[in-house]
Amino acid sequence: MKKTSNRFGWLVVLLAGVVFLAIAVVLYSSASKTKTGYGKTEATIEKITQTQNSSGNGYSYEVYITYEVDGTKYENTLNYYSSSMNKGDSIEIYYNLINPNSIEYSKGDYMGSYITGGVGVICLVIGGCMLGSDIKKKSRAKLVKTGNKIQGTIEAVDVNMNTTMNGRHPYSLTVKGTDGKEYVQKSIYDNLSFLKKGDQISVCLDKVKGDKYYIDYKDNMKTGDSINNEYINQTSDDDGDIKSESEGNNSSR
Repeated sequence: MKKTSNRFGWLVVLLAGVVFLAIAVVLYSSASKTKTGYGKTEATIEKITQTQNSSGNGYSYEVYITYEVDGTKYENTLNYYSSSMNKGDSIEIYYNLINPNSIEYSKGDYMGSYITGGVGVICLVIGGCMLGSDIKKKSRAKLVKTGNKIQGTIEAVDVNMNTTMNGRHPYSLTVKGTDGKEYVQKSIYDNLSFLKKGDQISVCLDKVKGDKYYIDYKDNMKTGDSINNEYINQTSDDDGDIKSESEGNNSSR
């Protein structure tokens, strides 16, 4: 049940992103509509005061403004503050047509839509990455199950010490297949320290797309050092591609 939940976690995240974006659109649309019973005018920031909270761990701000309606000058405070505000700035406000002392700051009305929309975009990006990873896992599993399997000899086991993810450095494998071609698989975050140059390993080739393949190091992991047992059921985000003999690697084992 847990495996199924993890597999479709990307769907939950994507749906959350869509919901947040829909809410953001509603909030933005609502803020964009002309406010019934309100007029719009320019106000000037006259003063910004800073007061320490009673708890002593923060500050509260008060923004004092002046504006004019039908020739009458008004003084008021905003229900909104931003660090980008400065004394003398001109801002747009809405005032009540019956009681001009009652005001609303237009940018403050949009803030909710900006925040909600930002959360929605982040969810979509994360969900998209999770979906891409899931598709890649299924593609590799299909190659292992239905692809043409050939044997190869490991020419290099490289590790990029300049990159770290979850405390691991990515490996890359260079394999010479029995078909004479060289295969490279990069960004492998499983522990491949037990592999060495000269080891035999399987390469699974796509029956339709000859340039699509997967180096099946999982079989070697099952017979490798016990320290790697925890990695057998993990799938890393690795990419395979054929490279020329002259292409270099970061460091060789």
